[in-house]
Amino acid sequence: MSRWKDGKKAQEWVPSPEEKEALAWLETVYSLTEGGDPQPQVNLIISEVDTFCLEGRFGVVDAILRLIRLDRLDPAGIIAMLSACLAAHRNGAIQNYSAFFDEVAAYIPSLEGMPPERQKRLLQGFMPKP
Repeated sequence: MSRWKDGKKAQEWVPSPEEKEALAWLETVYSLTEGGDPQPQVNLIISEVDTFCLEGRFGVVDAILRLIRLDRLDPAGIIAMLSACLAAHRNGAIQNYSAFFDEVAAYIPSLEGMPPERQKRLLQGFMPKP
């Protein structure tokens, strides 16, 4: 694998086993966006991220948060990812949640049809711990 999430070549980057697993998992998640129904993507995110956390595989979750491409997720999938990771973040088990939240907060305004007040309310419950 020789690509960062922004698509730039990074030939010096060799993904760790956790990053390889995260990238493969993300491709499955992205493929579920193509059908137009967000529910399969949401269900997979919630169930599998929960499983990763229950199994103590927080490195995979951190890799997912670091490598995820928001433009390939349904907006409901983005919220599902925030929701699925929030408890592990609040317990200090994952490190990349705050950066992921900041990325989501910057990305959400680009979505059409979502008024700023709704964006603020939507993200309010997922704020990272200080």
